[in-house]
Parts: sequence; structure tokens; C-alpha cells
Amino acid sequence: MAKKDSFIKRRKDRIDWMLDHPVIKFMLENLWALFMSTASAFLFAFGFKLFMNPGIDGYTTIMSGGAAGISQVVVLICRVCGWETINESLALSILYFVINIPIMVLAFVGIGKRFAIYTLINIATVSLFTALIDPAKIELFKEIAKFVNENGLLLGRVLFAAVCTGLSSALTFLIDASSGGVDVIAFYIGLKRKTLVGKYGLIVNSITLGIFTTLDCIHVLQSGGASVTTNVAITVSKVFFTILYFVITTIVVDRVNNKNQKIKVEVVTDKPNLGKELVVAIPHACTLTNATGVFSGKTKYVFTMVVSRYELKDMLAIIKEIDSSAFVQVVPLQSILGRFHVKSVR
Repeated sequence: MAKKDSFIKRRKDRIDWMLDHPVIKFMLENLWALFMSTASAFLFAFGFKLFMNPGIDGYTTIMSGGAAGISQVVVLICRVCGWETINESLALSILYFVINIPIMVLAFVGIGKRFAIYTLINIATVSLFTALIDPAKIELFKEIAKFVNENGLLLGRVLFAAVCTGLSSALTFLIDASSGGVDVIAFYIGLKRKTLVGKYGLIVNSITLGIFTTLDCIHVLQSGGASVTTNVAITVSKVFFTILYFVITTIVVDRVNNKNQKIKVEVVTDKPNLGKELVVAIPHACTLTNATGVFSGKTKYVFTMVVSRYELKDMLAIIKEIDSSAFVQVVPLQSILGRFHVKSVR
């Protein structure tokens, strides 16, 4: 218990020191956000260019989600129209940035200035990495893509890409930013409705997938040849792999990004002051129910509180500090209705 108290004290001292040095605190927070945003951008570009859209002859292209998926749709429209000579890697990079411009208006007006700035940084960095990471020209990336394709086939590529994309989105959510595109819309809706954000991206991506598959079939039919039926069958079959990609990405995002995951905590204690301590430390309402222990016959106090998952650790530390023998029940919630304090996004 002494070790736990020492850890809590050191953590409090560190927070107090940061509050006493606002300039250093500001610099460190922004450096950390910049690092996370860059790491997120590289992860997405790496997964997209090596596993989803390598641009190497003989490699099946899988539709990605969000703005990248919409960019793929635009490139596919160019192919259907007969513009096969475009530089696909450069086109995807430029389109990804352009498509995100109107979405940035929503981020700036509807969410927050800091959120919009770091989202814009992430979008620009993704565009840069997408142009630089070209497996068709860089031998190292080509060998990685080749190894995964030969040993894991299409399923392996989908799994690796989904993990990269999911981690990319989740990392930006953790710093109160996003990777642009559908993530901005998902973050905005999740913030307003106080629920998990992954499912909203899944809805938009499903619509994009339908358009992409239709265009891909048209392009195959235009190409003609004896293997038209086979190629159409392959195109339609890719839908199942893309759906798997979306589902895994959604799971990874909601697992890592815990800001919108709500938890109901019920505490049974004999300390009547515990509720006030919790309300002071954590900005949520707390309900008190008087109870009597059936076995002991003693008066008990049951405090019920709904918190975000990332607040749970601090809440448990307070409970242990005040009453180490308290009985605590933690129940995950799918969603909530009513008033719930949400930390404002800058």
C-alpha cells in the first residue's frame, strides 16, 4: 500500500510541477502531439502503400477506407474514362489532401482549433509519406510487400493493413486529433452522441466500397478478354476481404481509443465522504444509495458513477486511498443518454 501511495504522490508532484511551469508544459504537450501525429501518418501510409495499394503489377488492389478510399475511387474513375497514364502514387497523395480540405472546415468549426491544426498536420504528413513510400521503386518496401503477399496472401495483407490503419486512427484520437476524412466525421458524431466512434466510419466506408466495387467491375468489363468472368468474380470476391479490413480497423480503433468508452462504477463502502471526494476529483455526477449489509447488519453507502474509461484509473486510486476495503463493481456500457460531462476538445 505504501508503494501505491508513493506512486500517487510522485504523480501528483509531477502534475503540480507541470502546472507551475506552463510554458514547458505547453511545449512538451505539443511535441508529444506532433510525434504521435507523425507516427500515425507513417503507420497509415505504410499499411496503405505496402498492403492495400502497392502499385506493383500482379498485386490485387484492395479498397482502403476514408479519404484514401475515396481517392482510390477517383483514380478508378480516371481508369474507366481511359486516363491510364496518370502517376497513381502522386495522384493518390494529392487527392488525399484535396478531399480533406472541406472536411477540415467541420473540424475547425465543429470540434476545435487545436484539433483542426493537428489533423491538418497529419493529413499533410500522410500525403508526404504516401508519395515517398513507393514499393514499385523502393526495393526495401517492395521486398516487405512481396514477403507478406507470398506468405499471407490477400488475408495477410488485409490483416496487416487493418492493424496499421486502426492504430493510425487511434493514435490521433488519443491526442484529441484525427487522421482526417471519415475520422473527423466519426470523431464529431462520437463526441456529440457520447458513444464509440468506429461504427460511424464503418457506415461511410461501406458506401464507398459499393461505389468502388461497381467501378472496378466496369473497368474489368471494359478491358475485355477471355478472362472477363474470372476477373469480375475476383473483383466481387474482394468485397469480403475489404469488409474484413473495415471490421478489424474498427475493433482496433475502439480498443485503443478509450475516450468514448463509458464505464459504470458502483462502490459499496462505509465511508460517507467518499462520494464528495470523487465528485471533486472527477467532473461527473455521483448517486448515493443507503444500504444495509445482510450478513453484518451494518449501514453501507453505495455510490454509483458513470465515467470514461481513461478516468477509471484515477477513480480507483481515490477509492483505494480513502477506503482500501471498499467493494467496487465496474460495468462497461455500450452507450448513454442524458447529460454527461465531456472534456472539451481545443
